[in-house]
Amino acid sequence: MANEEHLAILQQGVAVWNRWREGNPDVRPDLRKSALDHADLRGMDLRGAILRRADLHRVILRRANLQGAILHGVVLHFADLHGADLRWANLNHVDFHGTDLSQSVLHGADLRWANLSDVDLKDVDFTAAKMGQTTFGDTDCF
Repeated sequence: MANEEHLAILQQGVAVWNRWREGNPDVRPDLRKSALDHADLRGMDLRGAILRRADLHRVILRRANLQGAILHGVVLHFADLHGADLRWANLNHVDFHGTDLSQSVLHGADLRWANLSDVDLKDVDFTAAKMGQTTFGDTDCF
């Protein structure tokens, strides 16, 4: 289950969240939910959010704005990022296993060392995305 304090801080906005993250760099944010209860951050404006090493397992980020966000080392297993804006986001070492990324924009995103196994990649914009050691396996691209 998610840490309710972490969710409450994030819901106060990116500026508050980033100040908290800078003051608590060793804390691994837990925003995940159980299989029956998903954290719903649908449509949230998280531009530039520092979400490094957060657990976002099964989180709903459908159509969220994550432009320039730092998600380095995040766990996004079975998350919903359908239509999310991830332009220029740091997605280095992110584990997207089982995630819906369909219709997302990853223009200029850093996907080096990311795991995109069993991910829905229909209509994803990868223009100018950085890839290296990125894993694609059992993905649905078309």
